[in-house]
Amino acid sequence: MMTRAHWGAVAGLALALGACNKGKPAAPTGQVVATVDGQEITATELRAELGGARGATPEAQKQVEQAALQAIVNRKLLVAAARADGIDKTPDFAVQRQKAEDLAMIGAFQQKLLAQRPKIADDQVDRFVAEHPDSFAQRKIFAVDQLVVPQIQPAVVKQMEPLHSLAEIAALLDRNGVQYVRSRGSIDGLAVDPDAVKRVAQQAAGEPFIVPAGTGVTVNVVTDTRTEPVTGDAARASAGRALNGRQSGELVNRRFGELIQAGQAKVSYNAAYQPPARSAPRPGANPAAAPGAN
Repeated sequence: MMTRAHWGAVAGLALALGACNKGKPAAPTGQVVATVDGQEITATELRAELGGARGATPEAQKQVEQAALQAIVNRKLLVAAARADGIDKTPDFAVQRQKAEDLAMIGAFQQKLLAQRPKIADDQVDRFVAEHPDSFAQRKIFAVDQLVVPQIQPAVVKQMEPLHSLAEIAALLDRNGVQYVRSRGSIDGLAVDPDAVKRVAQQAAGEPFIVPAGTGVTVNVVTDTRTEPVTGDAARASAGRALNGRQSGELVNRRFGELIQAGQAKVSYNAAYQPPARSAPRPGANPAAAPGAN
């Protein structure tokens, strides 16, 4: 038989358990996949985090989704901790946040532009394959000796242009105190811009060519060339990707160039920061990409 003391103990235990569970959110349902301190994470946010990544099996897909969800959860927990520490009130953060928002807005604008581009026709793909044999029917793979230069001033790059060997360029870099690494790599005609491949194929034997690479350059000399043809569906698929990339770049460059040029009338500079007068860039300008080496 339960005495008053027993009932009091049970009631106390229930209150204690209730206190432990107080604030524990109910399991989310529907389009809400998780909550972090009451902040919802939706299925849409999870899909955006996945970015189209998929596992090979349902079990693998579940693991991919769980990893992406945990990444969101971790991010939100760290953001909450940073906010509690007052980071969101600092001037430096305000500048970084504005830059991040600007870049995100431009990225979304770019995606909208690309979604409106016309579909590439089959005859365009076939013509592209036929016009670029060094990338497809006679696909070239170039072995190259390289000087990999992580950082360099434009003036030094200009001094490289009349030189005709890696040895001469290495000596120039040494005189200017520029750090570099000697390496070997390859340029696959299927993996880089076909017009760039054509230029490399026409390069005189032993003649160096310079490829921009971030804040530096890579200086290459072709040491060997082999031919590994790509035809049929594989060639057409690669050509379609190349055309799509080229068309996308031209569309974005042209539209962004037009908007920037039109908006210059609204820009006012502090006299101390006034940029030098220069001719306006052509909105449609889209120089062919230089080849890369791997």
